[in-house]
Amino acid sequence: MPIEKSQLKQQPVIIVKDDRGQILRKVSVKEWMENHPFDNTKEDFELKLYREALNYFYLKNYDQAEDLLIYLCEGTAYQRYEYTERLATLYHTQNRLDKERCILLLAKRAQEKNNAPKELLHRITRRLSKVDELLNHYQKTNNLLVLN
Repeated sequence: MPIEKSQLKQQPVIIVKDDRGQILRKVSVKEWMENHPFDNTKEDFELKLYREALNYFYLKNYDQAEDLLIYLCEGTAYQRYEYTERLATLYHTQNRLDKERCILLLAKRAQEKNNAPKELLHRITRRLSKVDELLNHYQKTNNLLVLN
């Protein structure tokens, strides 16, 4: 799922806080990466971004959470299912079932390519089935409304 041109201007940010939890400043991901070389800290960086996305999700700042989660998903080529699962949950919360289905399909394809455990693939397939049922229900409801 490529980032649209309108989203390019809205780069994800990292909120830098002091020891007491007070916000010191906001830093763009690009600026953070320039000032903090990866070396062996890439996983730490991803973890910080994921925690920030969860914080945005909890605060119902869905746009910011979505930006960070999309960034994480694309950065890991949809290999980290916890990122894609959280993004799918965000879309489900917003009743954006088409987006939820799309992200789950991307995750399933990536996991199949990576020879993921059968349990994980089964979990994704079950969730996809539930989304498909909801989409079919909405489609039938819309068709009935059009007929009336």
